[in-house]
Amino acid sequence: MYVMFTFVSRELSQSDLNLPQGAVSDPTADILFESSDGIRFRLHSSSLAITSGALAVPPKTRVDDDPTKLDEASQPLEILFQFIEPPSDAQHDRYPSVVNLDSTLFFCLAEAAEKYVVYPAMSACYTRMQ
Repeated sequence: MYVMFTFVSRELSQSDLNLPQGAVSDPTADILFESSDGIRFRLHSSSLAITSGALAVPPKTRVDDDPTKLDEASQPLEILFQFIEPPSDAQHDRYPSVVNLDSTLFFCLAEAAEKYVVYPAMSACYTRMQ
């Protein structure tokens, strides 16, 4: 599976990007993703390189303002992306808990974690399933 990446070449405000409040929307981030329901997320390529096997940014990536569109809805992506970049207000920069997620959301998260090879999310989902 291949994911096409887009770098953001200028800083935009959260309102410009229709981002969810809080979690994963750092205006200084260089990667822009868009969920299937139109919510945009900004992540740092350096964080992606460390935590994901499939979302790591390849060298010589074209820089523009178009988001990389993902197949998943915003709700599981917002949780997934917190495993890549915990929100600044997270207590001690902990990963989100998957223990109390309803089963539909949990399995959407687990599927996305496997699809995009987000190691910490894969581990958390695996632990819950045991």
